[in-house]
Amino acid sequence: LRWLRSMVESIDPVYVPFLVGHRGFHSVHDRSDVRPLENSLMAYEAAWTNGIHLCECDIALTKDERIILAHDENFQRLGMDPSSPLANRTVRDLTFKELMSLPLKSGARPPLLFDVLRSAAAIGGNAKM
Repeated sequence: LRWLRSMVESIDPVYVPFLVGHRGFHSVHDRSDVRPLENSLMAYEAAWTNGIHLCECDIALTKDERIILAHDENFQRLGMDPSSPLANRTVRDLTFKELMSLPLKSGARPPLLFDVLRSAAAIGGNAKM
């Protein structure tokens, strides 16, 4: 992630506040072991700690009304086992407990919005969603 920090530091400081991390910091072209998985806690923390102050996110409501970070309507694309019945169900039809039993390609779980916001507060500075 050194190159991310170098890239941010090379930008005129006047423009840095206008940078936005898309689903945190990730790349759809890299392997998941190279960069954090999109919308993961690690993706947001990587962006914030490397100088990107603002990140956008995608949220979804689970069956038991927990707000999680998720872009797709299911986890078939990001699930470690895309053939899993849970990966093919829509987020709104899954409870948070069921989602916690569904590992993503990175080995992480879909985070709660609250946990990501708590991390931003702990990092401090200009970390924002």
